Amino acid sequence: MSDFKKLVGEYKAMVEAGKYIEVIDRFYADDIVQRENSDAETRGKETLKNNEVGNLEQTKSVETKIITLVADTETGNVMGEMDIMIDNGDGTRTRLEEAFSQRWKNGQIVYQRYYWHSFQKIEK
Repeated sequence: MSDFKKLVGEYKAMVEAGKYIEVIDRFYADDIVQRENSDAETRGKETLKNNEVGNLEQTKSVETKIITLVADTETGNVMGEMDIMIDNGDGTRTRLEEAFSQRWKNGQIVYQRYYWHSFQKIEK
């Protein structure tokens, strides 16, 4: 197994362990560019970290399972699908099915884009 695939495996393990802020600290390049669907780009590790902290503060818990993960060692491209379950703390859960595409350089994510349709409310 290549060093890149091991690194991507570490990324997956940390995401699935719910270490979302640690993932940003460990894997995001300082000048990362991120895009959600067709929204405007968000730039910079600190901005994305602050956004994630704010999102997590609005939930009781978040569980993420990466269902598909493909890493191309030659190009540094990574693609995958995630299933995200959010406990809203008000008796409801929200499910988000999301696909993502990333470009890695020197062991860090320099660009990522998320594709998703809508959040699904699930009654407990």
